[in-house]
Amino acid sequence: MVSLEQSVFKELDLETKLEILSQLIVNGIKIDFSGGDPLYFEDDYVVIGKAIEKLPKSMVNVSTTGASFNDRKLGILRKVGKVEMTLDNLGGSDNPYRPKGYNESSMQALKKLASAGIRCSAVTILYPFTMTKYNLLSLHGWLCKNNISQWDILKFSTVGRGTGHNNLVVSNDEYLEMMQFIESLGGPIRIAFQHSLRVLAGNYTCHAAHESIGILPDGTAVSCAWALDQDGKPLDGFYLGKLPEDNLGDILKKALESLAYKNRQATCRILDYQNREGK
Repeated sequence: MVSLEQSVFKELDLETKLEILSQLIVNGIKIDFSGGDPLYFEDDYVVIGKAIEKLPKSMVNVSTTGASFNDRKLGILRKVGKVEMTLDNLGGSDNPYRPKGYNESSMQALKKLASAGIRCSAVTILYPFTMTKYNLLSLHGWLCKNNISQWDILKFSTVGRGTGHNNLVVSNDEYLEMMQFIESLGGPIRIAFQHSLRVLAGNYTCHAAHESIGILPDGTAVSCAWALDQDGKPLDGFYLGKLPEDNLGDILKKALESLAYKNRQATCRILDYQNREGK
């Protein structure tokens, strides 16, 4: 699976984006458009529109936001396999790590998606402000009530915009305790834990480079879409090449030959990197 991520890099022009997309389509690669908001600029609609035209519905997912959610967005999201939106708290919670109104807009958009019969997921990131039992129980109740099909639980990592926020990282035991609590909630909603949490629980191996890579808006390919520094550039050891200058086949071959693939690590590659670097 390929994740097309936003970064601070200069984005490619539309023609080049479509050239890269064509390579992905020819190779039959599942695409997860994510950001930021991959439905913000006009080019975004063109690229995603071409993807859903050429690939089966199940091969295209979109991770977006509730900002400026309108009928045009709803129309294109009807044609993708799954839509994800981050929801860390219910509306009215004063979360200092999210823009004002962020959670409220996600709630409104999720309700519209569910009402339209679109498969959608709420994504909650675990950090001290969100991982209280009261907050998680409240979120679970709201999601079940509004027929949201899936709840994805993510572990906070000090990468990208999270770089330097070590105060938001908790102990492994605390993550495992919250996972157990969330699992106990049951209900009609499907609960899924991000790969880094599953690795932590000891029932998964790192899938970086083996099952997925990331492609940044300037065409840079990385072995893990999360492996970015505070400037949105690849962390050392995660760079695979640059599209369209480098052939996609060569990039995928390099990914499979990388250390991550050979070892199929039992721990998250990013966490290993941070431990080595003392970050």
